[in-house]
Amino acid sequence: MKRRIVLWLARRMAKLRSGPAAAIPARENIRRIAVLKLDRIGDFILATAFLRPLAEQSRAEVTLIVRKPNGSIARQQFPGWKIVELPARETAWRNAFSQGVRAQLADLEKADLLVDLRAWRDYSDAVIASWVPAGCRVAVGNAFPAKLASVTFPHEEQIYDHLLPGIPSLPGEARDLANHRALRNAILGENSAPAFPKLAVPPGDIAAMEKLLHDRCGIAHGAPYAVVCPGTSSTVKEYPAAKLAAALTDGFAGCDLPLLIAGTPEDARTTQPLLAALAGKLRAVDATRVFSLPQHLALLARARLVVTMDSCHVHIAGALSVPCVCVLGGGQYGEFGPWGEGPLFRWVSEPMACYGCNWQCIHDRPLCVQEIPPARVAAAIREVLAA
Repeated sequence: MKRRIVLWLARRMAKLRSGPAAAIPARENIRRIAVLKLDRIGDFILATAFLRPLAEQSRAEVTLIVRKPNGSIARQQFPGWKIVELPARETAWRNAFSQGVRAQLADLEKADLLVDLRAWRDYSDAVIASWVPAGCRVAVGNAFPAKLASVTFPHEEQIYDHLLPGIPSLPGEARDLANHRALRNAILGENSAPAFPKLAVPPGDIAAMEKLLHDRCGIAHGAPYAVVCPGTSSTVKEYPAAKLAAALTDGFAGCDLPLLIAGTPEDARTTQPLLAALAGKLRAVDATRVFSLPQHLALLARARLVVTMDSCHVHIAGALSVPCVCVLGGGQYGEFGPWGEGPLFRWVSEPMACYGCNWQCIHDRPLCVQEIPPARVAAAIREVLAA
């Protein structure tokens, strides 16, 4: 009953198409394009595989619509674009029925084309997409499985003019990146090879980061360091602090690199236990609450090595071509990672029959993360450092 009421309200709130589907305009006829990316930080970083080629190959005036805190990264990476930052994601209910968001989007100049980069869409995402003034709306078909149909808008074809089928992933390409490639092909008119996330860090952010690194963390200008980011968007992805400390102690043995334990204030639940577990074993520095998000990108860009969990930090490191070791669980294995694996970029996982559960864990705890042996993480650290 509740689901029927919510979806009825969503239909009432959405601005549904009244006529036939509009054709995707030819590339040379797209003067204004709106891009919607209503995701967390890591998903936004992955989307640069679409956004960077768009910035380089299209002359269209671009409006990029994101959620907090991604506006700061969007303005850093695409200074020539108009950036619209919506409130941070809460519940689908609040997202779909926010009149403030609707008014914010209604004031935008009408785009020739809207591209929704989010494949895993709940009903609020579709409703918000319908509020963006656009002549044609394009997205990849919704990736939510049928068992989660209760959170999706059942008739997205009334909002999007074109729901493109996903295309097979190529070697080294996560499915989310393949979706971006499908959209790139449809809009830019190319049969493109895989494109991977790419970030650039302005000199001003590097200078600000280095000053904080010296003043707050005691790291001299130009001195090497490694960054460890144990925080994740969900507790189900977290690697136990004791095991991570054992892996770091083994992996960095005989190495004089200081370890910066970095994250947001919300990451204290993982950073503080790790700092306690490393006390007296390695030179670990508390770097939480020190850097802004753009400065955090600069911090990772200058790192000798990044060690992280399944989180935004692995995507930032990959987009910056920084050596990285990531502990990867199986909840959405293949959707967002692994990608770009090589001698300097390692994903450590524990394959299980229940992989692909969408983090609906059937065990009493996430064995695919917590049972990864510290020795395997340590070995990956040593191999990347040696490479």
